[in-house]
This record gives sequence, structure tokens and C-alpha cells, in this order.
Amino acid sequence: MLYAMYTLFLPADIVKQWVDRWQSGRIGSQLIRRPMLVLLIASGLMLLCTIVVIALTLIAGEVNKQGVIDSMHRVFVPGGMILWFAWALICMAWFVRVFRMPWNWATTVQHQYRPAQVAFAIFPLLLLLNGLSPYIGLKTHHGFAMFSNLRTEAHLTNHLFLPVSVRVVDWEDDAVAVLASDPGGVAANVAGERYTWFEFRRMMIDVDDDVSVTYQRGNAEPVTVSRATNAADEVFSPPPYLYRKLFLLKEIPKDHEPCPCRH
Repeated sequence: MLYAMYTLFLPADIVKQWVDRWQSGRIGSQLIRRPMLVLLIASGLMLLCTIVVIALTLIAGEVNKQGVIDSMHRVFVPGGMILWFAWALICMAWFVRVFRMPWNWATTVQHQYRPAQVAFAIFPLLLLLNGLSPYIGLKTHHGFAMFSNLRTEAHLTNHLFLPVSVRVVDWEDDAVAVLASDPGGVAANVAGERYTWFEFRRMMIDVDDDVSVTYQRGNAEPVTVSRATNAADEVFSPPPYLYRKLFLLKEIPKDHEPCPCRH
């Protein structure tokens, strides 16, 4: 992805040489004259990728006693599939359209670093928000932190100049330690490590009614609960659906110790 984005900053004359060479070449000239061939190739690649993802999901999914893949409903819900194919077809159609348009090199240089449409500015803004999310407390998964040893949880931060005070929510600071789980369902924390309360409540959605979980929130006394006998406990009130899908928080490492990459 990064190498693809680097091409956005290439000098215009280099890009022009590549495009001219592609359009005058044997394969490029054939594809320009046959847009349907481009559409068929793109459709075939999309179908192949979809088959591979489904196959990997079937292989990696947990099979219950009835032979149903438990993870399928999380990955390939019908609504998600419809949106995926609709978006893919729109992208392919737009690709074919742009592929055949002549390139106006007279204005390329002055517009090289400007979005083609103002609405496209939302994408770098979302990218910036995603990068800021660990510091403002929204999420720690899928952020720009791989191999950086960054930690921002439990009222601690090892960032050079971004303090804890920039948080807009306290999800990362509300820590809970899972002490035991019988007969399983939620993995007990290693000594010193914790989950966030937000993430713990998300995990409890998939816990069976007969599972007993003992946890300690902050410095409070340990509590043992199960959905069958303690349905009113706050731990069984999950975060709103959109929050659960958009904001993912990793396990909190031990305090005052090096924070390894947790991706």
C-alpha cells in the first residue's frame, strides 16, 4: 500500500513516461481498446480473492457440534457481501472509465497534490483520525503503532510529547483484570496484564450463560458473575453496535515494562 502511495509524489514527467510507454505497448494498447476485457479481468481477480478469503475462513473457523462455522456470521453476513460487491463494481466501472480518458499533462503538475474532487479530502482526514486514535483514546487496534513499542493505556503513555490529557474518552484507562474463567470462554490475563473495560464487555457477548468469570475492575474487589445468575451486571451490557465495530482495543501490557508489538 505504501509503495502504491509513493507514486502520488513522483515527478509528473516520470509518470508521463510510464503512461506513454504503457499506452504504446502491446498489452496496454489492447486493453485500452477493449474496456470490457479490463472489466472481466478485474471481476475475475475480485472473484478469486473472494474465494480465497472464504476458503481461509472455512479452514480457520471453529466448527461446532452441528458443523456450523462459528466465525462465518462475523465475516460474510449477507448485507456485507452485497455492499462489498456493489462497491467493487462501482470501483471497477470507474477504473475502466478513467483508464480510457486522455491525460491532460498541462495541468498535471499544478494539481499533482490536490484531490480530484473536494469530497476525496475525507480520506486523508480519516487517515489522520485513525493515526490519532490511540492518543485520543478511541482505539489501539489498526493504528500506526506497529513495532514502535507505543503504549497509551492505563493512564500511562510513552509518547515523546503527546500527553494523556489529549484523551477525549477514557476507554483505554478503565482497566479490568480477568482472574479466572470456568469452564472457559474468556482468557484469564497473565499477571500484570489487563483488558480494557470496553473490550471486556465486548468479549462477554460471546460467553455462554453457564460460564463463570471472575474479574477485578481497577482497584475494586474481585467479582464473580455469569449471565445466568447475574444478567443485570454491567459487564453484560455491551457497548453500542457501531462502537463495537469501529473501536477495537488491545490487551493492556504490564505497567512500567517495555511494550512489545501486539499486532
